[in-house]
Amino acid sequence: MASVATSANLPVARDIPTTFATSFAQWWCSNADQSRMAEERLFRRLPFFRSSGDTTPVTGGVIARLRTLDLSGKGRYLNMLTISPVDSDSKEITQFSNVPPVVFLPGYGAGIGFFYRNFEAMGQWAAKRKTDVYALDWLGMGRSARVPFKINAKREDTKARVEEAESFFLDALEEWRVKMGIEKMSLVGHSLGAYLSTAYALKHPERVNQLILLSPAGVPRDPNTTEQPAGEIDLTPGNNGAASGGAVPATEDRVKEVRAEQRRAQREASTGWKVFSYLWEEGWSPFQVVRSAAFYGPWLVGKYSNRRFDLTEEEKRDVHDYIWHITRARGSGEYCIGHLLAPGAHARMPLVDRINALRMPITFAYGDRDWMDPAGGKASIERLKAAGNGISKMFMVPDSGHHATVETVTKEAAQEVNQLADQDVDTVDTNARYFAYGARLRTALRASTRYIAYTSDIGEAFRPVVPPAVVTAAYGVSWAYLAGDVGYETYKAKRQGPSAVEAANFSEPTRLSILATQRAVFQSVASMGLPAITIHTVVKQATKAFVNVKNVRVKAWGPTFTGLAIVPFLPYMYDHPVEHATERIFDWVREQMIKENERKANKEL
Repeated sequence: MASVATSANLPVARDIPTTFATSFAQWWCSNADQSRMAEERLFRRLPFFRSSGDTTPVTGGVIARLRTLDLSGKGRYLNMLTISPVDSDSKEITQFSNVPPVVFLPGYGAGIGFFYRNFEAMGQWAAKRKTDVYALDWLGMGRSARVPFKINAKREDTKARVEEAESFFLDALEEWRVKMGIEKMSLVGHSLGAYLSTAYALKHPERVNQLILLSPAGVPRDPNTTEQPAGEIDLTPGNNGAASGGAVPATEDRVKEVRAEQRRAQREASTGWKVFSYLWEEGWSPFQVVRSAAFYGPWLVGKYSNRRFDLTEEEKRDVHDYIWHITRARGSGEYCIGHLLAPGAHARMPLVDRINALRMPITFAYGDRDWMDPAGGKASIERLKAAGNGISKMFMVPDSGHHATVETVTKEAAQEVNQLADQDVDTVDTNARYFAYGARLRTALRASTRYIAYTSDIGEAFRPVVPPAVVTAAYGVSWAYLAGDVGYETYKAKRQGPSAVEAANFSEPTRLSILATQRAVFQSVASMGLPAITIHTVVKQATKAFVNVKNVRVKAWGPTFTGLAIVPFLPYMYDHPVEHATERIFDWVREQMIKENERKANKEL
């Protein structure tokens, strides 16, 4: 039975604590009632939100309320926001259209309050479609019941651990659907909520109309894993998990080889990483730090709130109060993280290896400043298409990070997220506006390989004591490195695809040519040109300095060692300045090309 939250006039939220006294005051006054008020403050920004007992008529054709729904078992319930169509008397309509309702599902440790900026647009959508919109806190998170979270599966049984952890959330969601009388629904999940939404669709595909995955977690494989990818199992319907064509038989030698590689990786891991991995595997939760900090907890959350969200002071204060109260609540669903994700936040059973079993439309959306890897979304789209699902697509939200739903971003970014839900929950349109992502070029490889570029410079240092052919060969190594680096970066850029701006203004050959040229200029100047001049000059001057030295060996090798001593400092001397200069130059070139394209387009009009 669903119950509705009640509220009188709400007091203003406390200021974000910056001192021990203000932090202690907020900690001391925190309770369930304060938590409820913190959530309601956010939703009162919706013009159609009403508390229980508030009979003020609504405009716009919908009404939003906060409710809870009891589940089976002691103390189990889910917290939710409902947006329902109403008639002219502001009474909820019981007969809806055939459009399935939309359910918003938040990410790890978050709650439905994180979506508060998106619901005004979704209210308009609900009024137009005459259907419901829901936002649901996962069991054990947000303001839903904080019931004990326990996994009985053995640690080494990855599949059982993942399935048991997923079921904690999915079974509650399914029970909620049944009790709400919903036949089919479209799921909009954010981050871990997107992962769990997909897992629900895999378990109950007949109940899902469509998936919209915002910055989804758990999609790509861990690039550093030493395990065989789960992609060796084909999950397409009817195959029952048979090995795919690329699978390698698990011979005893192969098993020993993999285990040896795992042990080697463990030995080479840093102490800090080992400690972090141990805590992760033992079920440590980052929210425990806040709870354990007691009266310093509000101060810690305030540091995060002030830094993380670019909001008005009033909004920032309200968001902080909400985050603090859902963070201080008893630990529950948050303990899933170590079972679903491995240390490093890659899924133990990546969605990219499972998603090809789905047949409903699926939309991936990432912020262009997102820390979730959009390559996983692109790979998933490719696997879906290969499995016969051609009605899935991918979007990039401009000027947006991981929390596009709550960050103050450009007007276009906010509209983009809302349009995803508005356009996709009742359409199978396959024209994706963006099907790729832009990523900043890395201007240097890892330190262990970066110095290969300086082989020519090392050759210059040895010029006084070796035959000229050796110096020439050193230059050959550097040129080979440069060619390989440019080729690799261009290949990566091709695999990643263009950004929205690039796709709109450059052909693919032109885009890749610009990238390759920029990379070649950077490497030529930063790795070869300037370092070669520097080493040559140093060796030449050192030769003059050692000319009167009596010791023959010191006289011969002194200039060489002087030149070699400069090599470790070359990246610090030239990489950043040259990178900055080349980026500015090529950004200017791109801008001029875009302006020229616009000029031609206007001329044609």
